[in-house]
Amino acid sequence: MKTCSSRVLALVCVLCVSIGIPDKNWAAPQETEVRAGEVSRVIFEVSIERGTQNISATTKTVVDWQDLINTQANARARVALDDGSVLNVGSSSSIRVVKHDVKAQQTDLEIGLGRMRTQVQKIPQRNGKFEVRTPAGVAGVVGTDFYVSYENNIMTVIVFEGVVRVCDLAGVCLVVNPEQMTTIRQGDPSGPSRNIQAPHDTVMDAVRSTAVEEPVGAVLTAQNAFVGPASAEVGTTLYSGDSISTDRAGSVQMSAKAARLFLTEMSAAVLNDTDGVLSARLLKGTAKFSTANARAFTLFASKAAIQPKTDSPTIAQVTYVSDKELLVLAQRGTLVVTVADETQTITEGTEYRVRLDETAQAQGGPPSKAGRSTFVLVAIGVVAVITGLAVSQALAESPSRP
Repeated sequence: MKTCSSRVLALVCVLCVSIGIPDKNWAAPQETEVRAGEVSRVIFEVSIERGTQNISATTKTVVDWQDLINTQANARARVALDDGSVLNVGSSSSIRVVKHDVKAQQTDLEIGLGRMRTQVQKIPQRNGKFEVRTPAGVAGVVGTDFYVSYENNIMTVIVFEGVVRVCDLAGVCLVVNPEQMTTIRQGDPSGPSRNIQAPHDTVMDAVRSTAVEEPVGAVLTAQNAFVGPASAEVGTTLYSGDSISTDRAGSVQMSAKAARLFLTEMSAAVLNDTDGVLSARLLKGTAKFSTANARAFTLFASKAAIQPKTDSPTIAQVTYVSDKELLVLAQRGTLVVTVADETQTITEGTEYRVRLDETAQAQGGPPSKAGRSTFVLVAIGVVAVITGLAVSQALAESPSRP
């Protein structure tokens, strides 16, 4: 009896040890086995559904296998996968990271709704794959930059770089090359549509809708104006890299945090944001800008950079005559004009002709450095200075209304 009891006690101890210290083959998956990557940028409200959890995504939030990434209206997210691939998720989208096995180089993504641009690392392994599925079809790549959307029961694929194989759910496939696009309608037995050259406005819409950057501003007024190839509409969100332009009898005005930019007819400029500092490059025509501080805005034209000198309210106008000549008007506040390592000022209420690549002394303006000057200022005249209430209205309403 005593021997039997000892054996039972020993068996119980063995079972307890077995349950308390599971074999490594029974162990729950480690984080490195289920992790797919992490969120690297978030704009507005983005959430991750993980089982029964709903996680508010921020920078550095881990993304695991089977996570569902949801972006709200106007929200966007960038996910850095652990193999170096990047997912740019557009607004009002739902993307599931089904699998991302770095060692096996196998990735499965699902788009339930919305838009995503994907930049995929090269996949040298023979059995490697990177697939994006929608309810209408699947796009498979080996290493490329491409865009997939699923909206109104239509899957759209645009290829920026590399080659993408696109198939419907019945297995009818075609290959899409760079700058081409195709579509698949859910339930359509005809398969993917014939490849076509992706229209420029369609490409720009794909790029803009998945750009995971903070907006630099918005369109306030527009007439015969464009953002890229598309017509500019009041309220259109603007991003770094956007081009804005006007036709004959056109105009467009944009607002930023502490600046306004206005283009007159037959003008064009490209916006840029560097570390939160807004600038624009004037390509042709005339631009007017107003600022609330010295760092609010810089206008580049040919080789020159024009910006406010102080934090006082500033209103300026710049006309691009040629790559060697600009007209610059300081309507309110003092401007700084910089070319290479040389800087000159234009005082409030004066207008100058800026001649680039000149070495002669300016006529009627400040003397240039003989033999070293990269530009000269030629005085044109004196204009009325805007003061008081007019300045406040110009900053609050429009730089086009001095």
